[in-house]
Amino acid sequence: MENKVPEKLPAQIEYQIVVAVLGPIISGNYTVGRTTIQVAYPSHLNIERLGSIPLPNGLSTMFRVMWQDTTGEIVAKLNSKGADRFQPFYFALEQINELLLAYKLVRIGHINGSEVRTIGEADCLAHTNLINGKFVGDLSMNLRTHGGTNRWGFAHAKHPEDPLGTTNLAVPHIGQSTFPIGRKFARCFDLIEHGYYTEALIVSFAILDDQVQIALHSLLEAKGLNEESERKQLLRNIKEQRLKLFLGPVLKLLLSKSISELWPDADVAMDWLNSERNAAMHGGYHANRRSAAFALFASMKLLLVLSRNGAFKLDLPNGMYRTARIMAAWQDSPPKWIPRSDEVDNIND
Repeated sequence: MENKVPEKLPAQIEYQIVVAVLGPIISGNYTVGRTTIQVAYPSHLNIERLGSIPLPNGLSTMFRVMWQDTTGEIVAKLNSKGADRFQPFYFALEQINELLLAYKLVRIGHINGSEVRTIGEADCLAHTNLINGKFVGDLSMNLRTHGGTNRWGFAHAKHPEDPLGTTNLAVPHIGQSTFPIGRKFARCFDLIEHGYYTEALIVSFAILDDQVQIALHSLLEAKGLNEESERKQLLRNIKEQRLKLFLGPVLKLLLSKSISELWPDADVAMDWLNSERNAAMHGGYHANRRSAAFALFASMKLLLVLSRNGAFKLDLPNGMYRTARIMAAWQDSPPKWIPRSDEVDNIND
């Protein structure tokens, strides 16, 4: 479908998002910041070319998020061919989460509250967007059907419940201890996919901090400091700017190079990461998807650099680091230590 910039501003932006969450929200319009959100509970989604698609009965909510674009910035993003076109969608999700939070706050411990939670892209059954009432993007569908009736082209798959063969890939890792660090980072992806951005930032930092200390313990022991209590005491005495000192002078003593000599952007990335983490932990800062994506990338990148230079072994599932790198590159106005979106697939690390 060809995108077309409206002839005049302001433009009416609208996202239609069907979410697999059902709460006690009365159908109608709600004002959230500069947006209006219309809530409805349709039984079917009527899509030209696809017909009437049934929605999960009693398990889905339609949100129409609408706002005015007075500058043309949102229109330009939606008409873009690059990663910018995704940013308004995440803004719409943030507005829905503001609405859901109000319901959660007043029903903690109540059955109505247990039906409401933060949402992210993984919770969206379908979504599309409009400018001035005209569709400008393709419909994104996450609805799945099983038992050989999958309408998205997998009816003849060997296993229609899993047409892409994910089960065969997963079985060797069930109940095993494969990819120990990858298992921890998988939680960060899970949190981001469901809209828990602050938690993803904090967990990313915690994984990095924990693994750096494990690596330093190993390097100190290799240098002859065999008593674990002595190693713990040495590392515990470093209190201010701990991560920067661990990966700066301490790492240089043990590995002959500091992290900034191994990755020139490391100090800037660590300063940003430490500042964001402290703001979230101590200042009530609420991270967004952009911050969470940068934190996940920075944490994985720092550990990858350490691993490649012999500090420890980092073993990640295929595609995990690449996904973190792309997710970070596709955010709005990334800092210089984030790969550019037009080059991300051409970088070897």
